[in-house]
Amino acid sequence: MALRWLLLTATFGGACSNNGSDAAVGERTTLPTPALSTSALHQKTKPLDELYVTSTPDGAVTAHFLGVRPEAEPGEPAAPLSFGVERLEMSFARDARRVPFRPSGKLFFSDWSFEVFSPKGTYAALPQDRFGPYHIVAIENLKAYLEGRAAPDDVVAHGTHPQSFAPVHANLRWVSDTEIEFEAQSETTTTLRRPIGGPSRVVGTK
Repeated sequence: MALRWLLLTATFGGACSNNGSDAAVGERTTLPTPALSTSALHQKTKPLDELYVTSTPDGAVTAHFLGVRPEAEPGEPAAPLSFGVERLEMSFARDARRVPFRPSGKLFFSDWSFEVFSPKGTYAALPQDRFGPYHIVAIENLKAYLEGRAAPDDVVAHGTHPQSFAPVHANLRWVSDTEIEFEAQSETTTTLRRPIGGPSRVVGTK
């Protein structure tokens, strides 16, 4: 028994002591866990919220605006909810999956509009880039358009001539089931109305 105790002490005894500076003999060393970057931590702890949901009157198509709810600065008014949008997805009746909208260009926080559907749900208006254009898509063609299988039914833009300056396109809204209104913003702001398939007309300048 004495010999067995001596052997056990020689083998494992070091694991029972530590001088406070080095790992004791026989002690398992654990490597430090790599720290998450701020963006990675944000993605893990701050998933995108469903900020706004709107549907066509018959419920055939629903638009889901996803993003991060904007926070107001102290003493400042709250930013519009649309400023927090980062992604748009569409769902369709009798189809549980969501189809993402992928603009052809880059959209900034102020480029989104919740008025995606015309009042009767005949068309959808989708911004493509900060400087335009807008794609107008008939609702019956919307799923095929989102999946890249159909072209838009109309393309609306202002100042896209090669020799002209492309203004910021902003504040899109429907004024009827077949006509949109938007602003072309540069040194001045021009408000335009455009019927589907027709020419734009200026309705205001400031």
